[in-house]
Amino acid sequence: MWIHEGWATYLECLFVEYMYGHADYLAYVNAEKNKVRNTEPIVSRGRRFGPYGFALTLPADSKERQAWVEFSIDNVDLRLVDLLRAAITPPTAIIELIVSDAPDVTEFETPELVLRDVSWDAGAITGKLMAEDVFSQSFPSRAATYDPPQFAGLFA
Repeated sequence: MWIHEGWATYLECLFVEYMYGHADYLAYVNAEKNKVRNTEPIVSRGRRFGPYGFALTLPADSKERQAWVEFSIDNVDLRLVDLLRAAITPPTAIIELIVSDAPDVTEFETPELVLRDVSWDAGAITGKLMAEDVFSQSFPSRAATYDPPQFAGLFA
């Protein structure tokens, strides 16, 4: 999936709201949304990405919970729903920020995110993209004890 320059536009809107207030934010958003016309597929690093309307909602900053991004993709292609229904394990995604002038250059990239809590209807596909929960994994993951064959550097 191709997200185009949505992250940059989203952050610009947040900046306008922070600096000038909610009324100016709404005016800015309404003026900007008519400029985005992602109707053509884009080729980046030899792969073709189709355009889909989307929205991303970032969570409040909190240390007490796992990081996630809520998303909504316009359901313009029933093949997306068929892929979700056929998935045996949760699908993964990486969000990349690239500009259309240099589509082979990645400006920003998230770690791999896992798709959770997905649902769909005739209008949209929604869900959460979550980072792997490293805090609930045991350490060390292979063994509960340290021994020379597994941790030779500790016994040198």
